[in-house]
Amino acid sequence: METIFAQATAPVPQAVGIIRISGDNAFAIAEKIIPAGLPDAGKFGFRDVASEDGEKFDSGVVLVFKSPNSFTGEDVVEIQVHGSQAVINKILFMLGKLGARQAKPGEFSMRAFMNGKAGLADLELANALTSSTDASKGLRPQLEEIRNDLLFIISSLEASISFPNDVGDEDSIKKQTTNLLFKIKSLLGSCSKPGLPRVVLAGPQNAGKSTLFNFILGFERTVTSDIAGTTRDWVPQTTKIAGRTVELVDGPGLDASPDTGQSSFRKLFDSADCIVWLDPAAVKPEFADGRFLMVQSQSDKEGFPAQQGWLRVSGKYGLGTDELYKKILQVLGQKPFAATERQISLLASLENSVTSALECQTDDAMAFELSSVFQMVSELDGIGASQEVLESIFSSFCIGK
Repeated sequence: METIFAQATAPVPQAVGIIRISGDNAFAIAEKIIPAGLPDAGKFGFRDVASEDGEKFDSGVVLVFKSPNSFTGEDVVEIQVHGSQAVINKILFMLGKLGARQAKPGEFSMRAFMNGKAGLADLELANALTSSTDASKGLRPQLEEIRNDLLFIISSLEASISFPNDVGDEDSIKKQTTNLLFKIKSLLGSCSKPGLPRVVLAGPQNAGKSTLFNFILGFERTVTSDIAGTTRDWVPQTTKIAGRTVELVDGPGLDASPDTGQSSFRKLFDSADCIVWLDPAAVKPEFADGRFLMVQSQSDKEGFPAQQGWLRVSGKYGLGTDELYKKILQVLGQKPFAATERQISLLASLENSVTSALECQTDDAMAFELSSVFQMVSELDGIGASQEVLESIFSSFCIGK
């Protein structure tokens, strides 16, 4: 394979910068800028880095991975030098002069996939998890189980069509397909998108949203005032709630009418995993759903009698916040599998297609429908995906991945 290279760390000031080289000539090209030679495969060594004429300009750690025992499955060299971008750029320039090519976005990961080192589902997840998430498991084992179940069901259907008098009853196939649908539904319900869960504080003006926001953060992030409308825009902040990292969002005052639920705020509400609706008067919004927690705020003040079904909280003094944190964690849940938007969309399509297969009146129609399901499962992990599809997916990765 053509030898490629890229900076594997972000091009910002930092202590260490990493350059990755992969391909058939990775060792030969790297040796031209490492005068003392490369360490043995599977080991690392401290080496000087020099220009072609032997002039040393930096030193660092060099790691060598011999094919197939590397991330890409090819010969790989990683050079870790000081994080000066000027130094890194000089090394990248020399590698280009020596015959290597600048890698395209995601090209290292694509080579890992093409060489059988990782499945597409795992690579997509690894790329997405550069943002924080509490979900840590990939989908590959579950997809393999679904694929095996599908193969068995399709084989049974084909046998039933070819040998109707010798194969088991139709109810057994329907039952197996129903169990498969349950597995897909369960997996889809257990997936969370990579990234932090979003908790939105919403409610009418002067409901104490910013006061509670600052209390949860432990510092004054937004200005609070008795004047209505002090907060005029949405303010996000990463923080921890009872040990769970979340994106907490403070927002301007809203009313509880249906128009609010259908307004420009709908996009933020749709992206929220939990919405804490604060209102001292305890007026429930008409557009509330299962993600909403009803909080009667400013419980330290007189004139707001307790209302059934509403959690009483004071952001000023922290009253009731421990119970609020528990409720937020209950709404967020703990979904064990992380998945990308593409994977979640395909899983939803799987669910719809298997449901359609169960409604088919003949074995032929059911087998045809489930064959398309099998193709979708394969597409989830990249098996049989076209070059154009793979390039589109990997192009969203960072250049050094």
